Formats: sequence, C-alpha cells, structure tokens
Amino acid sequence: QELFKRVSTWLKPTGKLFVHIFTHKTCPYHFDEGWMAKTFFTGGTMPSDDLFSYFQDHLKIEERWTVNGQHYQKTSEGWLANLDKNKDKAMPILKATYGEGNETKWLVNWRLFFMACAELWGFNKG
Repeated sequence: QELFKRVSTWLKPTGKLFVHIFTHKTCPYHFDEGWMAKTFFTGGTMPSDDLFSYFQDHLKIEERWTVNGQHYQKTSEGWLANLDKNKDKAMPILKATYGEGNETKWLVNWRLFFMACAELWGFNKG
C-alpha cells in the first residue's frame, strides 16, 4: 500500500503507471532463505498474480494481463546461451563487478540462475 501511495504522488494527475512484474500464479512469498534468495533476491518478495488488486487506495488497475512463464523460460535460456557464447567477454565484467578471484564463482551463479529460472518458469506449461 505504501509503495503505491508514494508512486501516486510522483505522477501527474492524469499520469499512469505501467508495471511489468514476475508473479506466482496463486501465492505471494518472501525470499527468506535458499540459494536464490541469498544470491539474487535478498529481502525480495514474489507477489501473487492478483496481489496488486488488494492495494488500490491510491492507484487503480485499469487493465492487466498475464503471460505464462514459458516466455521467460525462453528468455532465460537465451541469456544462458548468450553468456556461454560470450564467456571470454563476460569474465572481465564479472571480475570488475564482484571482485578479483570471484569471477568464476559468479559465472557459475549466473549460469545456475538462468537454468533455475528457465525450469521454474517453464514448469507445468508456464
């Protein structure tokens, strides 16, 4: 509720907000523990598909649509293929980002992330 309240003050009176977000089909949850939570989504929340409909005091939903997870599965698979294809270019970037000696660890982390996302989002026809 607080987030939408703040955003509403940033918009012009006729302004609109477009939200593109990944959601769980039915259940919101916090990323409290586990590899994915610790490595990529520390303190994050996965909202349910309908969560925003419960917080419309300051902003109103005009339109919403859902795209199944198979699209993100394909995107993750593409990112993995691109990372693998460009490993030699990625390593210096990973080194600069995560520190010397950590580049291989983070290459593996990103590869696992893309694989996990592809599997999670593609499961059960997305």
